[in-house]
Amino acid sequence: SGVKMDPRLVWTGSASLTAWSVGILAPLIPFAGGSAIVLMCKTNASLNVHRYHIPAVRSIISTNILFPFPVIASLLIDLKIMNSELGRLTLASTLISDLISNFLATIASNIKMGSGWRDGITASSVILLVAWCFLIVASAEPFAHWIIKQTPEGKPVHRVYIIIISGAVLLAVILTDNAGVNF
Repeated sequence: SGVKMDPRLVWTGSASLTAWSVGILAPLIPFAGGSAIVLMCKTNASLNVHRYHIPAVRSIISTNILFPFPVIASLLIDLKIMNSELGRLTLASTLISDLISNFLATIASNIKMGSGWRDGITASSVILLVAWCFLIVASAEPFAHWIIKQTPEGKPVHRVYIIIISGAVLLAVILTDNAGVNF
């Protein structure tokens, strides 16, 4: 599903502003609202919230800020709107939301482990995540175009290219996990 998506939808066209707006606001609104609720529960004793309920609220917040791209793509396929304008807009905004929610999850997990912005670990994780995304975009697209040029019309992609791509995905997961970034 991700291969079928045109990545230019995120950057060009009249719908790109809408995709960016929805993509950024979708994870930020639940995160900000949930964080405000947790803060109110901790500071306001008159709310009568038991201290064991606060971790449950945090779990609900962390679940609500996740927008996994493959799940939304499979829902669009099931609804048979993947190739419609609404489907393309949804895919573009989901891709942005997935990246934003990964940023938020990285920051939240580093802060939860006690390494806030002071230690520089959270900042370096976010910088590594941004650099890694740009590296993948900068290297994957030229490689994909090269594979397309090497593959004859109507023939399947050679098995070696599939193995290289699978190995690159495995390497990306290992590197990002070792860098402390959510894979």
